[in-house]
This record gives sequence, structure tokens and C-alpha cells, in this order.
Amino acid sequence: MASLARLILLWSCVPPALAACDPSLSDSWWDAWRASGDAGGIRQVALTNRDRCAYIALIRRIRSESPSFRVLDIGAVGYPWSIHAGLTDVIFDFQATHSPNCFSRDDMIGAQNCCSSKGDACFDHLFTRERCCRGEQPIFLGLIDGDVTNTEGAGWASLFRLVQMTGKFDLVITSHLLEDLTDPTALVRQLPKVAHAGLVVVPCKFNELVR
Repeated sequence: MASLARLILLWSCVPPALAACDPSLSDSWWDAWRASGDAGGIRQVALTNRDRCAYIALIRRIRSESPSFRVLDIGAVGYPWSIHAGLTDVIFDFQATHSPNCFSRDDMIGAQNCCSSKGDACFDHLFTRERCCRGEQPIFLGLIDGDVTNTEGAGWASLFRLVQMTGKFDLVITSHLLEDLTDPTALVRQLPKVAHAGLVVVPCKFNELVR
């Protein structure tokens, strides 16, 4: 069975509002990422309760060297931190198409002007520059509706068709999703089919018990 070349498991116990956001935490992951190859097998596994700031910094750092680095988020509608951080290229979820893009594809020039401008007149507390622009380029999310729980049926068909046409994503994120599934391993088995590397975020037992 195919497996992800790189997998980071983020064990989320620290409330994001209280966790120290230290981008330098990504330094060790950067070294490990560059040292690990794309050969079969999981080459890098980490279990950590660090805040996700380090992984946001890691993805941005990778993109600084590889601007074409493509990120898929499965389940982002319910936990959209990767969208707000401007990391995601495509989201796959129930009602993904209900997630609004920052800009209309009918006004590409206007979107470009917003991202290249120095002011923030185009943005607000929800549609921030960080979410809407990658450098001076506007972000247009690919939105794919699907049943993330139906891994054996037609639920993933649209995503698989996209992967067939454009190739696997460089990274797949699934955040605070596996713990809500009756068969999380079924979803995990699909990840190597759509991406070369993975970031899987699950809450710790304490967070789940106090919800």
C-alpha cells in the first residue's frame, strides 16, 4: 500500500490563543523536510503538542523556494485555519463550495490591484491580506464538494479526478477531523493517493473531554 513520504502529526493540546507563536520552531522541521526524500514509506513522523504557528511558518518557507507547492485541506470548512493563513490551494469537504473566495474570478485585474497595493482598503477582519494574497498574487481557492466519510464510494470521485488531471498535491492537511469519524483509518489510507506529504492535526484527550 502506498504511504506518505512525509507525515507530521500535530497533537493539539495548547489553546491557540495561549500558545507561544514562535516561527523559529519550524527550523528543525525545515532541516528534516529537506533531508527526507520522496521514496516510498513514511520518512518523517512527528507527534507534538506545539502550536500550529511552526507549521504555518514551515509551509511558507517551503513556498519561498518552491512557489508551485500545492496544498490540499480535507475538512477545512469546519476548521479553516489553513484558509485564514493563506496556505490552502484546494479544499475538499461537505459544502466546500459554500466557502467564499476573497475575490471574484470575473475581476482578476481588481484582485491583482488589491494584492499589489500598499493599503488595506480591500480587506477586513475576515478577508485579511494574509488570507487573500500570497505575496502580490491573489488566492483563488479550488472548492470541491464531497463526502469525506465515503472513502469507498463516490464521495471522493471529484477529488480523484482532479488528482488524475493535475497530479498529486505536495501536502495534504486534515485538521480536527479524524476524531469525528467512525473509521478514521479509512480516510488516512486515502491520503497517499492525493498527496506526497501530510499534516494531520488531532486534539488531545483532555480537549475532547472538556468540550
